[in-house]
This record gives sequence, C-alpha cells and structure tokens, in this order.
Amino acid sequence: MTTATKLARSPHERSMTPEHFRAWRDRMKMTQSQAAEALGVSLSSIQLYEGTWTPTGGRKGEISKTVRLAMAALEAGISDPG
Repeated sequence: MTTATKLARSPHERSMTPEHFRAWRDRMKMTQSQAAEALGVSLSSIQLYEGTWTPTGGRKGEISKTVRLAMAALEAGISDPG
C-alpha cells in the first residue's frame, strides 16, 4: 500500500509531509505543473505542499484529504472520467 493510500485511509493521520508528497510526485514521474493539473490544484498549491514556497505567514501547506484521495486514485491508475 502506498503512502498516499495509507494517508487517505487513515482517520488518525491528518497530514502528509512535504517529503511524502514529493516522493509521490517522483513515483508518478510528474513535474509540479503536471501534478497540479492532475490533482486540479494550482502550481502554488503544489509548491506549498512540497514546502518550496510558503505564504507570508510562514505556514507550509496542509494537504487535504480530498487531494490525498486524488493522489491515491491516480497512483492506482484511476483517472478523471470527465
């Protein structure tokens, strides 16, 4: 079971580290722009998730359960039917 799948399923795990996100993107062989498009988020969101960009407040991005589920689906080969 992949990290994205474990984190998407776990009710106790509420966040994914930037390292987990980057490892997922590397396994998927996606650029930041490709990951943003595949997940339906902005490039700045991807940069926030990976900790390569922080907003003025200095907080790194928390990856929502919706995005974690999308990551698990993509890794399982399930794509947007639309």
